[in-house]
Amino acid sequence: MDFIRYFGFFFKLTKGRIILFFISVLTSAFFQMLAAAFFLPVFELGKTEKTDTFLTKYIYIFLDYMNLQDTNNILAFLLTTAAFSLFISSIMLVLTTVYSTKVQAQILVDIQAKALEDLFKADYSYFLSQNVGFLNNIIIQQIHQVAQSFKFYGTIFVSVIFAGLYGAIPFLMRPKLSAIMIVMGLPFMILLYYINKKTKKFSMDSVEQYSFLNGLIIQSINNFKYLKSTCTYSAVIRKIEKISRKLGSIMKWTAFWGSISTYGITPFAVSLIFILVYWEVTVMKTPVIDAMAILAFLYGASQKILTVPSAYQKFIGSFGAIANYKLFLDEVLSHDEKVSGRDTLNPDFSGKLVFHEVSFKYPSGKDEVLKDISLEIQPNTSIAFVGGSGSGKSTVINMISGILKPGKGHISLSDIEYRKLNLFLLRSRIGYVTQEPVVFNDTVKNNLTLWEKNADYDNMLEAGKRACLDAFVDQMPQKYDSVLGDSGINISGGQRQRISIARELYRDTKFIILDEATSSLDSETEQLIQQSIDEFSGKKTIIIVAHRLSTIKNCDRIYLLDSGKIIEQGSYDELYKMGGKFTEMVDRQSL
Repeated sequence: MDFIRYFGFFFKLTKGRIILFFISVLTSAFFQMLAAAFFLPVFELGKTEKTDTFLTKYIYIFLDYMNLQDTNNILAFLLTTAAFSLFISSIMLVLTTVYSTKVQAQILVDIQAKALEDLFKADYSYFLSQNVGFLNNIIIQQIHQVAQSFKFYGTIFVSVIFAGLYGAIPFLMRPKLSAIMIVMGLPFMILLYYINKKTKKFSMDSVEQYSFLNGLIIQSINNFKYLKSTCTYSAVIRKIEKISRKLGSIMKWTAFWGSISTYGITPFAVSLIFILVYWEVTVMKTPVIDAMAILAFLYGASQKILTVPSAYQKFIGSFGAIANYKLFLDEVLSHDEKVSGRDTLNPDFSGKLVFHEVSFKYPSGKDEVLKDISLEIQPNTSIAFVGGSGSGKSTVINMISGILKPGKGHISLSDIEYRKLNLFLLRSRIGYVTQEPVVFNDTVKNNLTLWEKNADYDNMLEAGKRACLDAFVDQMPQKYDSVLGDSGINISGGQRQRISIARELYRDTKFIILDEATSSLDSETEQLIQQSIDEFSGKKTIIIVAHRLSTIKNCDRIYLLDSGKIIEQGSYDELYKMGGKFTEMVDRQSL
């Protein structure tokens, strides 16, 4: 049964807190059972012959022990005790609901953070192979559904327990009647099993289509400028409509089967109860008041039982999310990069960085993008990589940060191979300004410090000054507390790039990687930032990927790549004097 099978999953997800939830529900049910036990004898007050059922005989023993003889005193005691028990049960249910919501919220916080952390710990090649829409769907929507599934799981448990409670009372009063009801209810159970099976399939299909849809929408927004400028967005919209129609069909059939289990069975269940009570009164000659008591409990049981299909429908509606979440975790953990551990060594930046006959091929590619690359980067020097598109520059940079691993050969720092290093500590000492500015929808200050608790404000201001932020931040209403908007939409492309540069200048790093970092800047700002970067010469290792060759004149060494190979290397002047391809590139840009 799915409910039992998923207990282990939720036990792990809630870190065992589900046990306390179960105990609180059972405690509430116990007090409701106690209320019923004290209420049933009220129907028999004044009778000479009392019904000796399992539920009431101990109440009569207790009344004899209390030596209550007067009918009015017995009635007051029974009603007061029943009311008190119901009151305690209600308090327990309120506390259980609050606790359940708290656990659900904590599940969302825990698994969303864990999913992101595990994704960042996974091998970069795995990330490159994934669909962005799928990752977005998993981490935002599917994980939210997984957390919400605990609520549905809890609702099922509460409904089953209280349905069992209300059903147990008639069984204890009239065992034969309850047995007949169970037998007659079997067809409904078979129907529910079929409905649940259909709903589970629709849930899986829905998750798959949502992943496709999210991915396409995200890509459309990222490529908004192109699609609008070329009026090619109509084709994308048609594809989105096609997926949406398929999703609509899935939603329609899910709602259809869900409504049958929620509403369609109700009149049949109530009719069954009426028939059984009629049979009890006319055939079994049970007093009407006793039959009405049985009817009341059977009706209560039916109401609780009928909430089970609805809750179970919502629960199995989360099966697709749970399955995808578990699959995602298994895949991510199987690609764990193992960046740190007892067997790893702390990086020593005092020695040289060496590529020894390094080759690399992307999993999805056929040809090697790097071919037997060998180079040395001395500490605290300025190095540049130049070359045409697809020459391998970015791949080399990704290998320096350790997010890509050589297919052949090895990389070492201070004579220690990368595979032996603590890559977490290595990367934490690398500053990286990418081609696409990294700007969050937050203040200038938080973008520079990345929400650091004890941020060095003076250091931040100095970094901002070096990156020429003052030119536009001082014009903003809240200065460094001004919000930049989603991906820095409130500022220009060049200003976004300056934010990224300032962030890396703020961090205490040993390496600074500038991947086309000044490509979005005007010449004057580029020159000012270049002067700030040059100040670190001899203090930090500076690695530059550049298209504008004028920005790398002061580099100690330049590597020219072509088709994954180093074809020329030397200082700017040395390379220019060679009269080779580098010379052609310089002359072409000088025109």
